[in-house]
Amino acid sequence: MFKFLRSQAKVFYWVIAGSFVLFLALGGLTSRGCQAPGSHNYQPGVIGKVNGAKIMATDYDYTVRNQIAYLQRQNADRELTADQYAIARERAWDTLVQNALLDQAIRKNKIKVSDQEVLDVLENNPPQELLANFRDENGQVDMAQYYAALQNPENDWTGPENFIRNTFLPQKKLFDLVSADVTVSEDEVRQEYLRQTGRAVAEYLGAPFANLEVPEATDEELSAWYDAHLEDYQASEKATCSFARFPKAASEADFDDVRSYILEIRAKITSGEMTFADAATEYSEDSTADSGGDLGTFDRKRMVAPFTEAAFSLPVDQISEPVRTR
Repeated sequence: MFKFLRSQAKVFYWVIAGSFVLFLALGGLTSRGCQAPGSHNYQPGVIGKVNGAKIMATDYDYTVRNQIAYLQRQNADRELTADQYAIARERAWDTLVQNALLDQAIRKNKIKVSDQEVLDVLENNPPQELLANFRDENGQVDMAQYYAALQNPENDWTGPENFIRNTFLPQKKLFDLVSADVTVSEDEVRQEYLRQTGRAVAEYLGAPFANLEVPEATDEELSAWYDAHLEDYQASEKATCSFARFPKAASEADFDDVRSYILEIRAKITSGEMTFADAATEYSEDSTADSGGDLGTFDRKRMVAPFTEAAFSLPVDQISEPVRTR
């Protein structure tokens, strides 16, 4: 289900008001198409769930951008390929699913982290993710530079502290808890030692099969052998399945559903029921939702043609009809 959800291309509609833009992504199509607007199952911004825990579109977009930035640093001398962008999206999704599962396991085991534990990690055992910022030109970690930065009161360590408190230490404690239950018997140790260090001397005699005289079995002998070894011929149940394959692309009906949904939001704005910024914050699945849909300034070359045409032809303080860009 998760692979299916993340494989869906988002369908974008734009509603434009002056320099503000609200757009929603149509994702997670199933074989029945997208959920109808107004359905109680429709949750704006949610692109997946892991045991009930929501995966938000904003978190996915943020993680994808981080993965792309990482790949760009690794390939500074050339442009990323389409396959590498696909890898970034795949890794981002896997990371969010893995983190959701780990968070659930951490809560289930009631794992807590104290301030002193965070301080001990920063001073004595900083994670590699943090030390990566203190490598010299040869790739070696400069611990003197790290401790100087740690002791500098002008540096803000809120981010690293939150990472250690909310991610690094809880996951480390969880792994320690899991590995503590793993025991190895003396016999297993002995067998592994023999497997790695044992030696044997063997003697054998080879003879061409064609030179061997093998008597033919009679029907009675074959039947008797079969009856005596019925258990050797038991096979598990098998089934033949049929399935229907549906295209992943959004249909025109899907576009119409989303257009109707956006028109409902637009009606709330034009009627004064809510402001454009409030609508963007509540309904938008773009990363600009937190800023009320504000995209900032842009020229005619930055956006796709349908969006540019609508934006630059729209009077100030007016709201456009939904604009389909794909």
